[in-house]
Amino acid sequence: MTTHKKPVWRSLAVVGLLGGAGLTITARLPLGGAAQTWLLLLWVGLFYAVMAGWIRRNSEALESEPPAQDSIGRPIVDNGAPVFAAEPRAETPNTAARPLNQSEAY
Repeated sequence: MTTHKKPVWRSLAVVGLLGGAGLTITARLPLGGAAQTWLLLLWVGLFYAVMAGWIRRNSEALESEPPAQDSIGRPIVDNGAPVFAAEPRAETPNTAARPLNQSEAY
């Protein structure tokens, strides 16, 4: 098995174009309703199998890709990690909102 430093995006684009072309061709074939349905199901299954093969083949390279970022550099996917460290604030206790204890009520 060969390892790639980057995923092979060009082959993914070819898979997508061939998938779209295949769906267009199968939609224009003069077949009956049941045959058309089975052909489309077969084509979609084949497309997903090829996509799964591409992901399996490029999984190592996909793992090493940097995370996606928006236009100002923040991560798009929020995995719970803080983007920046916030300064700790000292909280002042709010005694007005505190309920009274049994001994304080009388």
